[in-house]
Amino acid sequence: MFLIFSSGYFLVKLRFIWASTSGIFLIASYNIGAFLFQDLYDLQYDYLFIINAFYIAANIISMIALYNMEFLERKDFHQRILLSEKQDEIGIINQSLENQVKERTQQLNKRNTELVTEIGYRNEIERKLVFAKEKAEESDRLKSAFLANMSHEIRTPMNGILGFADLLEQPMLSEEDQRKYIGIIQNSGARMLNLINDLIDISKVEAGQMEVVNTDININRQIEYVYAFFKPEVEKKKIQLLYNNQFTEEEAIIKTDKEKINAILTNLVKNAIKYSDKGTIELGYKKKNNNLEFYVKDTGIGIIGAQLDAIFDRFVQADISDTRAYQGAGLGLTITKAYVEILGGKIWVKSVVDKGSTFYFTIPYHQSTIHC
Repeated sequence: MFLIFSSGYFLVKLRFIWASTSGIFLIASYNIGAFLFQDLYDLQYDYLFIINAFYIAANIISMIALYNMEFLERKDFHQRILLSEKQDEIGIINQSLENQVKERTQQLNKRNTELVTEIGYRNEIERKLVFAKEKAEESDRLKSAFLANMSHEIRTPMNGILGFADLLEQPMLSEEDQRKYIGIIQNSGARMLNLINDLIDISKVEAGQMEVVNTDININRQIEYVYAFFKPEVEKKKIQLLYNNQFTEEEAIIKTDKEKINAILTNLVKNAIKYSDKGTIELGYKKKNNNLEFYVKDTGIGIIGAQLDAIFDRFVQADISDTRAYQGAGLGLTITKAYVEILGGKIWVKSVVDKGSTFYFTIPYHQSTIHC
């Protein structure tokens, strides 16, 4: 019976209520059987009492043991459930933390990208400000040099006019000296007039008041006129002046602004003469696509590479170290560029120091049928 109790409580592992009920039922069944068959087995009451006490004690011990086992199992089960729940909570918390970290990382990456962009933007602004400051300082320096050179350009002819006008008042002056002094006064006056005209032209260009007056002109004759005009001056410097006309008389008649074409060619040839002491000067043109490409080539001192990009800017000539060796306010090429652009073309230069320079400019080729 004890083995039955033990197997019921520990081996079969019935639940406490069922195991207790089964134990009580077995004890009751044993006692009923003992009373029914006491005559057959000659069962004594004291023996039955001892057996019942033993079975009841075994049942109680087994019940207590089973209760403890079930309690421990239930406790372990609840602990496992709590542990599982805690693990789930921890998993949820970890996932939430991971999401927060991920979101925070994305925000930090986004902010980092924004900061990099902002730093780049500020660096670009700073670079532009530094560049603008340097340009402003360069402009101020060039303007100061221009004003100093302009003062020289004005004073020189004025001193010539006033000085030689005083000399003409001398009563014993010979006729030859008079002619010489008058010639100097005339040249100084012409130099002053050219300077004033340049200043007026550049002010008109900046104010947008320069107008284009298109007429029919013969470009061959225009080249020949410039050649004939400068030939005596070039011969005095022992320089050879050449020209190259490629069009027939009919092809050479185009529609453009005659005065501005003449001013452009005159300024470029004058510039070539100014900076050339030997060799040749050549002017000409050729048709290129729908444009006429003019050139003025010389064998003068050339232009250093650092000045090529700025040679058409105002005030630049005034900044050249040897500018006093050459007359001029430094506005001729600026006016020339403005005229070329007004006519719808572009101008550029190629140069080698001590070898010479070639100035190119283009204008649209609009052929006319009217003979000039």
